[in-house]
Amino acid sequence: NTSSTNGKSRTGGGLRCVRISTDGRYVASGDKAGNLRVHKISPDMEMKVFLEAHDAEVLSLDFGGINGALLASGGRDKLIHLFDADSDYDLIDTFEDHTSAVTCVRFAGKGSRLVSCGGDKKLAFKSITQTSTGAKGRTKIDVKHVEHLVDNTIYDVCVDRTGKLAVTAGQDNSLTLWDTFSGSRKRRYEMEVECTLRVRFDPSGRYTATTSS
Repeated sequence: NTSSTNGKSRTGGGLRCVRISTDGRYVASGDKAGNLRVHKISPDMEMKVFLEAHDAEVLSLDFGGINGALLASGGRDKLIHLFDADSDYDLIDTFEDHTSAVTCVRFAGKGSRLVSCGGDKKLAFKSITQTSTGAKGRTKIDVKHVEHLVDNTIYDVCVDRTGKLAVTAGQDNSLTLWDTFSGSRKRRYEMEVECTLRVRFDPSGRYTATTSS
């Protein structure tokens, strides 16, 4: 059945992104209405949480942080939210680094880095440090970040298995390799297509697979 909270449909009009938790026990999904759900991976797929997370569609999700206990979401409303999975997905912080839709969020560096990109042609590297546990057991974090302006919109980010390198893909005909700890650009590879939409490393970290328009 379709239900709503404050006038927003709980069906959301269709899923936009999904992500499995680092322990493989839960799957998070974001929809076109800005809703965020987390289901337990089980025969009945019990819904653990429902949040009206964004004012527009959720474009990207990722689990990470210390022990994989953080969930990051990026939306068309230009915002990045950080939730604490160990505290029923309480909202920890909201970042307003981007001036356009946030197209991708990815944890790196064993969960100590958060990489984001958007339609504003900005690539941001955040260093996330858990400092203490605040009131009601909630996680507190300190954030430092480095930003880069690139020539075109970046649509996707993929982090290798070491967490030290990230590759980005977007409107220009290239893949760019970045150091996730320093935020520095390491290498740029020309492609034979005009717009790359998705990129993934293979398990060895030596090859990438891409899709394009």
